[in-house]
Amino acid sequence: DEFWRAPFAGGSAQQMTTVGASAGRLSADQKSVFYLKSRWSGPLFAIPLAGGSERQLLPYVQNFSFLPVEDGIYYLGQRNEDARFPLAGC
Repeated sequence: DEFWRAPFAGGSAQQMTTVGASAGRLSADQKSVFYLKSRWSGPLFAIPLAGGSERQLLPYVQNFSFLPVEDGIYYLGQRNEDARFPLAGC
């Protein structure tokens, strides 16, 4: 599974990810996509919609359980790591 983007008005699609992507959610400002590379749990990544390199944001998110909000991300991690993680500039 990979993420692609295409202009709303039409045109060619462009592949955004190359090593897997699932459970995508837009950032609150709609400038990035947050996603996992595995089908259920694992590290959380972000990639800018305008193009650019992905970056890992969190070491582990459980069962697609993350929600981007205006000032961060709510997520379920491992053990006592469940938290709201502030993400400046995402």
